[in-house]
Amino acid sequence: MKYLVVMLALAFAALTPAFAADSGGVAGYVVDLSTGKPIANVAVAIYRMPIQPKAPALEQVSTDRHGFFSNITLDPGQYLVTANVMGRMSSCVIDDIYGGYTTKIKIEVGVNTQKCLGPRVHSAIVNPSLTTDVYIIH
Repeated sequence: MKYLVVMLALAFAALTPAFAADSGGVAGYVVDLSTGKPIANVAVAIYRMPIQPKAPALEQVSTDRHGFFSNITLDPGQYLVTANVMGRMSSCVIDDIYGGYTTKIKIEVGVNTQKCLGPRVHSAIVNPSLTTDVYIIH
């Protein structure tokens, strides 16, 4: 019995670092700021920060007919989420993606404004060339 307890304790200790580095995720909605209605077929891209010049997106998805983009699995860290609505780029920075947790965000897009809602989420102004020029708006 002692042998079994020791083996289980060693196995758990060996797996603990793997649990700490579990991936997390992001999912959310893109909606019209003035009406609150969802916006379908919006191109959503995810970038790891800091962003390198001309960096390709880690993930690219489109919103469904309900304005929803599905759970995207990411390693823990800071990310930029962009939504391209009719040629206008809306950007949100997620301060932390935690392992084992899906961060849910809502991107509200208006004619001349945007809002990013969710835990540890901020609106951002992004240099169109997607360099490290990302300005977080609190």
